Amino acid sequence: MAGSSLTNLAMLQELAGGQALEWTVFAQVVPDPSAGTTLLQVEHLNGMKKYRDEAVSSLTLEGFAVAKALVTAIQQSKRRGRLALEDFAARNRTMDLGGLSVMLANGSNRLSAYVDIALFRKGSGLRF
Repeated sequence: MAGSSLTNLAMLQELAGGQALEWTVFAQVVPDPSAGTTLLQVEHLNGMKKYRDEAVSSLTLEGFAVAKALVTAIQQSKRRGRLALEDFAARNRTMDLGGLSVMLANGSNRLSAYVDIALFRKGSGLRF
């Protein structure tokens, strides 16, 4: 069985139970949100502790990464709003968000090539 990174894995495990999820694989477009091994993950963990009342998840890290990319693109441009994003797209920029690279190439609608998997292993829970 497989699923996407939009699934909150901790909530799914709580609702379905560990045995029902054994050997289920999920595609992940961000690193393990609870690991804290990159600057992006640490900033996300700190922000979630300070401002949110929900647990970290791949979905919250993905949203944080997109927001950070948007803010960085605007800060790097002399123009604001949509015009700043047009500047970013026109320059085929690549930016490092602190362990996750964002790049925009001509004709592409993807900002990242990062892909990983998360697996619910038998008897030992979730593994990224």
